[in-house]
Amino acid sequence: MRLLSIVVAVIALTGCAREAAAPSAAPAVVPVAVAAAPGAAELTGRVLETMEAPGYTYLRLSTSGGPQWAAIPSETIAVGTEVKLANPTLMKNFVSKTLNRTFEVIVFASGAEKLEGGAAEAAVKAPASGTEYAALNDWAKKAAPAPAEAPIAKATGAQARTVAEVYAQKAALLDVPVLLRGKVVKYTPGVMGKNWLHLQDGSGTAEGKDNDLVVTTTDLAALGDTVVVNGPVHLGRDLGSGYVFPVLIEDAKIIR
Repeated sequence: MRLLSIVVAVIALTGCAREAAAPSAAPAVVPVAVAAAPGAAELTGRVLETMEAPGYTYLRLSTSGGPQWAAIPSETIAVGTEVKLANPTLMKNFVSKTLNRTFEVIVFASGAEKLEGGAAEAAVKAPASGTEYAALNDWAKKAAPAPAEAPIAKATGAQARTVAEVYAQKAALLDVPVLLRGKVVKYTPGVMGKNWLHLQDGSGTAEGKDNDLVVTTTDLAALGDTVVVNGPVHLGRDLGSGYVFPVLIEDAKIIR
């Protein structure tokens, strides 16, 4: 087993070096392999996000130790799927030229086993088509109904936040699940495999741009519904073609 782990680490390091290298450019930050947790022969987590690069699929996982980026040989894995990565090898300061980003810490593994009980019905993350961008454009331009006359009661529990609180605490809430109760003031289903909601709860102001929050989910809702959503806060999500959401809750579950 020790020999197998060493072989997997060498393969991962070789693949990383190929992607990080850039012809006729200054040397990239050299990835440094570090030891995994003592006795750790596998890593388990739920897929929050996927990205593709030549030969690799990058996964952002929700694990017992917090959010963790990982990379495996190219494979289609749905967002929401529970996976187990065998023989994980941690690397620091890995530079992906293809994705144009540096991962402070990332795990490389030889593959991912999909576990029973994961949200296999969640859609695979994929670039939006022209039709989907048109739908997003129409959705973004649609005038929102007037806010409710009375503020909507805040959800209860340690994770509960109002819309304004999510904006005010966004840095501390990055990748942290929150509970939010709000009214659906805009709704577009089936874009990029998700349903897109604008929620308002009476907190914040239009002038301060902290009164309206975007939520994505595979659950169903309707315009005018008051719902409680539970999902992680993400920042600066760029969908391409000018669609950038500074703050949003992604892959949320709707609690009736």
